[in-house]
Amino acid sequence: MIVKIRRLSQTLLAPIVVLIIAGLVVTIFIGLPRQAESSFHYKGPSVKINGVKVKDDDYNRIYLELLRRFGHLRTQEDLRNEALDMVINEELLKQILKKRKIEADRGELEALMALVREYYPTEEELEMLLLQAGVEDLKALENLFREDLRRQALFAQVAEEKGLEVTEDEIRETYESIELSHILIATDPELTEEPRSPREALQKAEEIYEQIMAGEDFAKLAAEYSADATTAERGGRIGESTIAFFQQALDPNFIEAALQLTAGEVSRPVKTRYGYHIIKVDSLKLAEGEEWEKEKEKIRKKLLVEEFYSSGEFNNWLVEVREEADINILDPALRGYRFKQEEKWEEAALAYGKALKDKRYRRDLETRLSAVEAYRQAGDYETALDVLAKTPEKVRREPDWALAKARVLHARGTVDEAKTVLAAAVEKAGENTSDLHQILSVMRELELTEEADALKAEIDRIEEKREAERQELERLFQEEQKKLEEAAGAKEESGELQTAE
Repeated sequence: MIVKIRRLSQTLLAPIVVLIIAGLVVTIFIGLPRQAESSFHYKGPSVKINGVKVKDDDYNRIYLELLRRFGHLRTQEDLRNEALDMVINEELLKQILKKRKIEADRGELEALMALVREYYPTEEELEMLLLQAGVEDLKALENLFREDLRRQALFAQVAEEKGLEVTEDEIRETYESIELSHILIATDPELTEEPRSPREALQKAEEIYEQIMAGEDFAKLAAEYSADATTAERGGRIGESTIAFFQQALDPNFIEAALQLTAGEVSRPVKTRYGYHIIKVDSLKLAEGEEWEKEKEKIRKKLLVEEFYSSGEFNNWLVEVREEADINILDPALRGYRFKQEEKWEEAALAYGKALKDKRYRRDLETRLSAVEAYRQAGDYETALDVLAKTPEKVRREPDWALAKARVLHARGTVDEAKTVLAAAVEKAGENTSDLHQILSVMRELELTEEADALKAEIDRIEEKREAERQELERLFQEEQKKLEEAAGAKEESGELQTAE
C-alpha cells in the first residue's frame, strides 16, 4: 500500500486545475494561446451555417492552434478541413444555446471564480493562468467559464432527452470523500533500511498513538517517525479523494479502519503487509444532510454529461444536428477537399478548378496537387497536365511536382514519358535518400518493376556507403580518444615521478 500511497499523494496534492474543458469533440480549444501575427492566417469566407457566416477570426483561432500542434505532421489542407469541422460545430452550438435560451448557473460561476482567487492569489500566478487560458483578463476568463457552464447545461438537457440516467449510488460515490493522513512504522525491508519486527513495530506504533492521545502534534510525529517518506514530509498527509477511489486504491485493512473514524479522529495501530499505520481522518464528507441534498442534483447533471460522452450519444446527437442544419461551404478549396475525401472526383475537380482561379490558392502547391489528383482520377489528364505546367516555378516542390506529373502521364497511357519524368526526378534528387524513397514508392505504385529494382539498388548502395563512412569516423574518433587517454596517463605518471623525486 505504501507504493500506492506515494503515487496517490503526488496526484491528490497537486495544485488544483481550475480550467474546465467543455464539449470535448465539438468545442474550440479552450485555453488557446493569444494569437500572434502569422503568415498562415486564413482568409475566408469559409462557411455559412443556417444563414450565418463564420468569422475569419473564429476560424483562425482554431486553425492556427492546429497548425502549431500538428503542422509538422499533417498537410495544411488536412488542418484547414479539421478547423472547418470545428467551426461548424462551434457555430451550431452557439445557435442551439441561443434557441434554447440556456444560461450559466450564477452560483456555479461565482464558485469557479472564487477558486481562481483562492488558488492564484498573486499577480504573477494569475497572469500565468490567464496566459494558459488564452484570455486577457479576469472578465474574459469569467466569460470562458460561463460559456462552458452553458454547454454543460445543454448537454445535460440533451442527455435527459435521449433517456440517459444515473443511479443514486453513482451520485453518492461521486459526492462522498475522505481526507487522510498516516504514520507508518514499517516492517517491510523494501521501505526502510532498518525494518522492525512485527512486535517491535506494533510496540512503537502504540507508543506514538499514546503520544498523540496525550496532545502531541500528529504532523510533527509523522515527519519524525513515518517510513513513508513522501507523506512524512507533509506531516503524513495522503490527501483527499472520493471514498470509492480510496477503496480501490488502498489496502482494505487501511481504508476499512479509516471509515470507522469521524473527522479529526485517530485510529489505534492498523496492520497491513507494510507494517503498522496510525491513521488520521482530516475531513469526511458523507451523503447526508442539507449539503448533500443541495449538491446531488448538480452531481447528477455532471454525471449525465459524462455518460452523454462515454456512451457515444454525444457523437450521434452531433450527427443529427449537422444533418438538420443548412451548411454551405463557401471556400472552393475546402469544398474540393471534402469531395476528394469522399472520392467524388468530378465534383472535386470542379471545386478545385474554381479554387485555382481564387487569388488565395493560385500559389498554393498543396491545392494545385490536389486539383491534379482530382482531374487525374476523373480522367481529365490534359487539364491535370495544364495545371502542373502553370504551377509557378517558385512554389514547385520536388519531387512532389514531378511525381504528380508521372502519375498523370502513366494514367494517360504515355508510360515512356512517365518514366522519363521519374528518371529526371531521380537525377535531381542525387543522394537525397528521403526523396529517392518517395520516387521508389511511386515507381512501385505504377508497377514499373525494372526501374524500381534499379532505384532500390542505388538507394542500398548510398546507404551502405554512408554506413561505411559512419563506421570509419567512429573508428577514427575512438583512435583519437585512445591517444588522448594515453597522453593524459603519461602526463600523470610523469607528474607522480617528479613528486617522488
